[in-house]
Amino acid sequence: MKKAKKKAAPKKPEVIHMTTDEFRAAVDINGKLKISQEGFGRLLAVRGRTVRSWASGEYPVPKVVALLVRLMVKHKIAAADLS
Repeated sequence: MKKAKKKAAPKKPEVIHMTTDEFRAAVDINGKLKISQEGFGRLLAVRGRTVRSWASGEYPVPKVVALLVRLMVKHKIAAADLS
């Protein structure tokens, strides 16, 4: 008797997580995106304090923000192109 093959489980989507170090490496005037934390906050319509809290690790970087930052870095999208 042949054993039925199990179907491979679908791959789970990657968890979108960003460390504070990754965030700071991208969102800094000398970082990959060449934008200040204040400027990034204006781009997202959030207060600079909110961005600083992500950069300091006080609050985790929201998944949608991590995704945006990663896409901007990967595709070399300047903040000026989004505003």
